[in-house]
Amino acid sequence: MSRASFFRTFRTVLAELDVGPLREQAQKPLRLVLMGSDAGALDQVRVALQTDPFRPAAPETATAVSICRLPAAAAELNLTAAADVVLLIAAAAATDFRPESEALAGLLSLRPRPPVVWVHWGRDEAAAQALPRPRGADGEVFVHPTTAASLAAALTPTLLRLLPERALAFGHHVPGLRAAVAEYLIEETCRVNATFVAGTGLAEIVPVLGLPLSVADMAVLTKNQAILSYKLALALGYDGTAAELVGPVAGVVGAGFLWRQLARSLVGLIPALGLPAKIAVAYAGTYVTGHAVSHWYAHGARLSRAQMRELQHRALVQGRARAAALMARLRTQRRSPEASSADVPHRRA
Repeated sequence: MSRASFFRTFRTVLAELDVGPLREQAQKPLRLVLMGSDAGALDQVRVALQTDPFRPAAPETATAVSICRLPAAAAELNLTAAADVVLLIAAAAATDFRPESEALAGLLSLRPRPPVVWVHWGRDEAAAQALPRPRGADGEVFVHPTTAASLAAALTPTLLRLLPERALAFGHHVPGLRAAVAEYLIEETCRVNATFVAGTGLAEIVPVLGLPLSVADMAVLTKNQAILSYKLALALGYDGTAAELVGPVAGVVGAGFLWRQLARSLVGLIPALGLPAKIAVAYAGTYVTGHAVSHWYAHGARLSRAQMRELQHRALVQGRARAAALMARLRTQRRSPEASSADVPHRRA
């Protein structure tokens, strides 16, 4: 696949796919309710969630986050039943968490009820061990130090574990989570592409332009990367059709794709171009593409040459590690015929 051919493929693949559901997922209203007895901590968390890390000076426009100060009346707790997630904020300065514990018990009794996450604001896990544990909460996170970045890093994995189908909405509606959601989407697609290639391991490798990837491989990987690019645009707060958002970024992706350079680098890193190289290239190429696109949407500019070199190096290191892990799984499955089919990498269309 030539570079010009890749551009054409990337720009047209989204036109052939139904990406309407992705836009609907992102646009679907989202409601996060912050509960706690410490007004200062509640406001700090609200500001952290409503501040876009890529545009910190932008005015706060997010309406997805609301506050419920404790203690609250039963009627106020009942209103939270329609929330997507409730965050119970246990501030480090507090010594009495009875309001939060009582609210947790009340929330758990609601039918239906939202997921409830207990957030230790300003306290690490070691310091929280001496405190009563939040019985029944769907998640417990520790945010220390109390910064927007640390909140997003600690909170996002729990939110996406509880509500993976709302990943695009979390990024689209909650600016403070955008960087963490983008990382999640990139890593998810890297894993999908690496696992797809691992699932084709018994097929003959057909070199294309010196790459250890077949034409069929490239078609599937390109499709997944095009979808990832649209997801990133939505998760980073943009709105529009795939053609409007992803069409202009095709040149950016072309600059970041660099399949041939990645393959040449792998020649010196992997003893023989085979399945490990295919997996590593699939992972690394997707990693570079995702981060190049994410940077463009976040900052409105391409990565510099120095940034691209550093990104490629990081992608190759992680791609090799992913290839080694998947190869180990494949060897284990070959030795153990009774391995669950759920653990076997499957070809994904």
